[in-house]
Amino acid sequence: MKNYKSRKGFTLAEVLITLGIIGVVAAMTIPTLISNYKDNVLKNQFKRSYAMLSQALLSAQSQFGYLPRCYYKNDSGNITEISDCKQLTEYFLSSLKITKTCKDHAFKNGCIPEYRGADDIIKE
Repeated sequence: MKNYKSRKGFTLAEVLITLGIIGVVAAMTIPTLISNYKDNVLKNQFKRSYAMLSQALLSAQSQFGYLPRCYYKNDSGNITEISDCKQLTEYFLSSLKITKTCKDHAFKNGCIPEYRGADDIIKE
């Protein structure tokens, strides 16, 4: 009888099978991880934008001593503009440090970029 020494390593076939399994699992999970990452980035951008708008509104409220209202609905149901609206708009926009303002057709003029993702912007 031959005396076989115990093996201390893996065969090439075992290593290749293991790498193949790891590759298949990675190919299945990486797209999901990337999708989740993009969704989290969008959520965080929204939260940051919301926080900036909230801070600008609180700053305006602090500046004026009250929260200015631009419009109100009177007893007859008509909507009326209040004179505070122009002051509020100017202060609000100055506290946001806006670099570019688009008046009409913002999407067509390139102010709003086309987004390719979970929720594409619909052109009207």
